[in-house]
Amino acid sequence: MPRRPVRRQPVAWGQRRSDVKPRARQQPLTSVVRETPSQPVDGTLLVVIVTLVLAGIVVAYTTTFHKGPEHLQAHLLRVGLGIVALVVGMLIPHTFYGRRFRWVILAIALGLLAATLVFGKTTKGAERWLELPGIPFQLQPSEIAKFALPMWLAAWFWDLEEKQKQDLAFHNTLLVPGLVVFAFLALTVAQKSIGTTFIMAVSALALFLLAGVKLNYFVPAALLVAALLVGAVLFFPHGSSRLLAFLTGKPWQQVQAELAIGSGGLFGVGVGGGEHSRLFVPEVGTDFAVAALCEEFGLLGTLGVFGLYSAWLWRGIRIGLQAQEHFGKYLAPGIAVTVFVYAMVHIGVAAGVLPTTGQPLPFVSYGGTAMIANLFAAGVLLNVSRYNWRRNAVPGGSGRNGRPYPAGARAGF
Repeated sequence: MPRRPVRRQPVAWGQRRSDVKPRARQQPLTSVVRETPSQPVDGTLLVVIVTLVLAGIVVAYTTTFHKGPEHLQAHLLRVGLGIVALVVGMLIPHTFYGRRFRWVILAIALGLLAATLVFGKTTKGAERWLELPGIPFQLQPSEIAKFALPMWLAAWFWDLEEKQKQDLAFHNTLLVPGLVVFAFLALTVAQKSIGTTFIMAVSALALFLLAGVKLNYFVPAALLVAALLVGAVLFFPHGSSRLLAFLTGKPWQQVQAELAIGSGGLFGVGVGGGEHSRLFVPEVGTDFAVAALCEEFGLLGTLGVFGLYSAWLWRGIRIGLQAQEHFGKYLAPGIAVTVFVYAMVHIGVAAGVLPTTGQPLPFVSYGGTAMIANLFAAGVLLNVSRYNWRRNAVPGGSGRNGRPYPAGARAGF
């Protein structure tokens, strides 16, 4: 059998072959991680976050200025705490949550959800809040659990990639993480928070798909989750009454939100001019924040809000595709999908497409736990963007095609 010819590297004119250094081998994805990032954060994503936060400040002002400055001051306090959380999430290497802290995150999230069932405060038929000393607002553990679940799942699937345990497909890729997901969903359903359960279920299923779980495992699991959600809606009077009101005739608050959205027209009535949303839409600063934005900024403003959340999803998926290690590859899309579904549920309720769920608009609505949790998750996503295989060249390393990284190479998509 003839031997395969050996491919030699090209030699420049006047250069001896002995002077040519051997080409560096392509290194696996998990072996090129920098502990200290050398690149700035994703600028587009940062602009999206800042724009949404500023929109929330506008909503807080225009919907409550007739009541005095107390509401706006409280919102600014929550935004300030959220910015601190964003900076913390942006500075701590995201691999810390996967390697050293994932079980602590799981224990804290499940512990807070369980404590809410025992010590929680019931408001409007739902038991979702904890009153803790030293916190200037009521803690809502389900807002923390929304991001704790995809963070733990990303760490779990990362561990499978590192230890190459894909051969135990059912046990490792479905049974163990499926039980954790079921624990989160069951505790959230018990709090009568159907909207939060739906968001967590969608983000979890997205991560299972991304991790490559076999379809003959994934489809029954997805059907089981759907059955759990339908059963929760029908079993709890809190959910069944909302669904019945939506099917037989839209609730009063949704009708008023649609009127506010329609009164905005194409260009809106201007900042501070949204009288309908300010006077007639209940919970306009939280559950129907998008109605105030639509009335004051019109159809163009509505499309702009949708575009911002679409840009968030796009950048999050892009950051995951370019992540240096598998934890970032799973974590970034998990956070991006969670916030995007979160926003689409809020917009769907205000537009009358979905029954009322009580979900705030991420980065915009008034709320302490939600604002801090969302901005912390955004900071983690920004941190993942700093560890990029296209931008962070490892000295002596190589790119995906086996060629050395060019000096000053920038990320592209």
